[in-house]
Amino acid sequence: MREEMITTFLPLGSIVRLVGTEDDQLLYFIVARAIAKNEEEKVISRYRVAPHPFGDVPSQEVFSIQADQITEVLFEGFQNQADEEFLDDLLRQLKDAQKHPLPVQEEPSAPIAETVEINEEERLKEDPFYQFR
Repeated sequence: MREEMITTFLPLGSIVRLVGTEDDQLLYFIVARAIAKNEEEKVISRYRVAPHPFGDVPSQEVFSIQADQITEVLFEGFQNQADEEFLDDLLRQLKDAQKHPLPVQEEPSAPIAETVEINEEERLKEDPFYQFR
């Protein structure tokens, strides 16, 4: 299945430099991975990255990128058979999603505003403090 990918599927923990950060010391590490199809219907890698050395903390931004936004891989994270199986599963899910697209949902019979009010009232009866949680 690997031949379907047009980009490398980097392991978690890989350290990368991104487009626009070549002239400074900003580095990012991969904290999550996925795949998607690009405009040409080719399968590409997508990542969530966190700034190095901070990680996923409230004062720093964690964001999604596509593989083509990576200009340099400085370190590749740990990779084993589980990574291969994970990628194979993602590719299978993508292929299955194309064969069986999600059905189009019909319009609700009641206006949305009425539905929200009913749900709000029911939820308040069940848990009057839910808005404060």
